[in-house]
Amino acid sequence: MIEIEGLPEGWKGVAYRRPYPQEYILKSEGAMKVRIRGEQPWLIIERIKPREITLVETDERCSDI
Repeated sequence: MIEIEGLPEGWKGVAYRRPYPQEYILKSEGAMKVRIRGEQPWLIIERIKPREITLVETDERCSDI
């Protein structure tokens, strides 16, 4: 991950290269989704995915309670 000051909250920098369609780039106006393959390099950004926690029910009992 690339640490960038001023990056909008909820986004992370992942590369600096020519963007592919459907990727997001950082422009002065904010995040923008690319429609066609870019000619110039841009900072490629991705949304930070929320952590997922899965709870599994078991037959074990906790004796600490």
